Amino acid sequence: MKKKYKNTTKKRKKRKIKANSRRNSRNSVNLQKIVSFKFQALNKAYENFKEKRKKEKTKQEKINHTFKENLEKIEQEKLIQLDEVTKLKEKRIAEEQQEKEKLDQLHREKIVKEKQKRIEEQNLRKLKAEEDKKLQEEELAKLKEEQRILKEKEEKNLKQEKERRLKAEEK
Repeated sequence: MKKKYKNTTKKRKKRKIKANSRRNSRNSVNLQKIVSFKFQALNKAYENFKEKRKKEKTKQEKINHTFKENLEKIEQEKLIQLDEVTKLKEKRIAEEQQEKEKLDQLHREKIVKEKQKRIEEQNLRKLKAEEDKKLQEEELAKLKEEQRILKEKEEKNLKQEKERRLKAEEK
């Protein structure tokens, strides 16, 4: 018996639930209508928000675009300035190289001139030494000649003396 009672209570509960849901559905306003009515303002606010966001996004994109353009211009100017600096450096290096080559050339010419001057001085010393040697030889030759002449005179004088003595002895 208990089983029957259980089944019947279950059935009663089901019937009650069905009846309540029928009553509620008759008395209730269409849920779709309520939700759509209540969310109309929210929908409109959301649409406004989306439009505002879209406008801000386009505004931000314009700002980013102009910023990028300005940045590109600045970078371009920077590149141009770097090119100019590089050209000036290359020009300065070329000028320094030319100056160095000129100085090297002048230095080489100076060395050559000094070498020639030393050679000329050596030649002059040689010539002077040869001249001195010639003069000494000439003086030596003069001395020899004078000595020879003196010897000859002496011999002549000795001969004359001898002859005079012989004549004086003969007398």
